[in-house]
Amino acid sequence: MAPPAPPPPPPAVLIVERARSGRSRCVSSQDPIALGELRIGLLAWMGGRTTICWQRPQSFLERGASIGYALNSAASCRVSKRKLKKGELRLAVRNGPSSHFYISWDAAVPAVRQALLAAGTGAHALVGIDGLNASDARAVLEACKLSKRDRDEFARQHPHPCEAAPPTAAKKRAGESTPVVQQPVGKKTRTRKAAV
Repeated sequence: MAPPAPPPPPPAVLIVERARSGRSRCVSSQDPIALGELRIGLLAWMGGRTTICWQRPQSFLERGASIGYALNSAASCRVSKRKLKKGELRLAVRNGPSSHFYISWDAAVPAVRQALLAAGTGAHALVGIDGLNASDARAVLEACKLSKRDRDEFARQHPHPCEAAPPTAAKKRAGESTPVVQQPVGKKTRTRKAAV
């Protein structure tokens, strides 16, 4: 008998990417997000469908997320789907003016680290960290400590468009020519430049 399939990975809490166009707006500040600018996306249910709401990393840390303790046991973690216990450390995430959800701190750490890397700041920038007791504040700062290696890896995964020249432009600067490919189209042969 085959072993059981592994459980599916938890859903992505947030998406960090460079803006693919200049059409998106930050839901916190309502300012446009420029082409190539880093942005943080959160899944939301709006207008009868699931959509991604974008925020600038700094806006996300200043207005979109806050760390604190669960006030009661009514809320559930968005990632693990389990009820949060009263007094448990959790991240509250605002997704626009009216939508919000909670994530247990253990499940939120990878997402918070990505947001801190995108904003280029440290855990001291988290809203609510001043309201934590000393041991929890130390644990949060330790979990969100970012090394040079973390920053370099993030920069490699999210290169700035100006720094990462497309391969065809780099080859043209190096003096290489684009190969030509002949494709049969019906009875005729069409000549075109090959995609590199």
